[in-house]
Amino acid sequence: MKVNDVFKTVILVAVLSLSGRLYSTYTLDHAKITSEPNRILPEKLRGINIGILGTHSPNPTLAEFEDNIYIWKHDTAVKAMYEDLEIVEYGSYIYTDAGWYHRVAYTPQDFEKYYNCPNAILKKDVVYTDPASWRKSEELFAGDALWYYIARNKAGKLFKGLALIETEADLVSENVEVFLADTKKSTVEWTGYGEGGNYSLTGSVKLKYGKMKIADDRIKSGKFVIDLTTITHNDKTLQEHLKGDDFFNVAKYPEAVLNIINSKMVRKDVYEVEGEITIKNKTEKVMFTMQRSKSGYYGSLELDRVKFDIRYGSKSFFDNLGDQAIKNVFKIDFNIVKQ
Repeated sequence: MKVNDVFKTVILVAVLSLSGRLYSTYTLDHAKITSEPNRILPEKLRGINIGILGTHSPNPTLAEFEDNIYIWKHDTAVKAMYEDLEIVEYGSYIYTDAGWYHRVAYTPQDFEKYYNCPNAILKKDVVYTDPASWRKSEELFAGDALWYYIARNKAGKLFKGLALIETEADLVSENVEVFLADTKKSTVEWTGYGEGGNYSLTGSVKLKYGKMKIADDRIKSGKFVIDLTTITHNDKTLQEHLKGDDFFNVAKYPEAVLNIINSKMVRKDVYEVEGEITIKNKTEKVMFTMQRSKSGYYGSLELDRVKFDIRYGSKSFFDNLGDQAIKNVFKIDFNIVKQ
C-alpha cells in the first residue's frame, strides 16, 4: 500500500473489523492520516495518563480460513488499574506507510454491548472482554493495529489504555511460530582484531527489535534491529571513536538491520541462515549459523567492515599502519532470548 506520494483516495481492503460487524472495503483519505516523524502515539492519545490495561490474546494472531475468508481470531480485554472509570470513547488505529490511520471510534453504548460492561463503567481490577474483536479479509496480509480506550473518573479526569496487536500473514494450520525477541535479556557482542599478534577488542551493543517466523523445521523469515548508539567498550575514548565518523557514524546511521531471507536445518536444532545486513545504508548478503536453545537462538557471524565503508585502520586502504592496523573482518556473537 502506497500512501506517501498521493493525495488521492486509495482503497484499504478489509482492515480491522470488529467481530464481523464492519467487514467491507474502506476509503483511505490522505487527510485522515497523520504522519508524525519521531513520535509513536497518535496525537489524539498524547497527554492522557495511563489508567487502563488493555490486552489481546493470542498476540501475535495468525489467520484461519473459513467460508472463503481469512479471520484473525482473538479476545480483547481491558480493566481499570487504579479506580472505577467510565468509558468515553474507544476504537482503533491501523499503521500505514504514512503513519497511524484512525480506523474507527465507538461509543460507550458499543462498549457496554460488546464488552458486557454495564453502563460502560470499568470497575477497578475487573476484567471486561470482547471475545470476537476480529479482523477479517479476503486477502492474507499482515498488519498492526492499536486499540485505544479513553475513560474518565468521578472527578472528570481522563485516563487512557492502549493495546497493540500484530496480525500475521500466516495461517494457524501452517503451524507457524512467531518468535519475538526479549530485547532486555538478549545479548549482542562484537569483537575486532588487530592485524598483528592475538590482539583483539570486545564490547557489546543492544538489540532494539527482533522477530522471526518459524515453520516446517526452518526459519522462514526474520528481522533484527541493532541500536548502534548503544555500542559499549571499557575504554570510553575508543567507545566514542567507534560511534564517530571513522567507524559507524551513529549520529547519521543509528541502526543496523539484519533481515533473514531463508534457512535450512543442517542438523537437529542447527540452522544455516541466509540473510542481508544493512549498515551505514549499505546492504550485503550474509550466511551464518544459528542454534536453537531452550531460551531462544544463539550463534555468530563475521562481517567485512570495509563493505560498509568503515575503512579506519585498514591495510586495504592505508600504508605504514604498523601495529595500528585493524583487520577488516570483525565478529558478532548473539544470544537471542524469546519473550
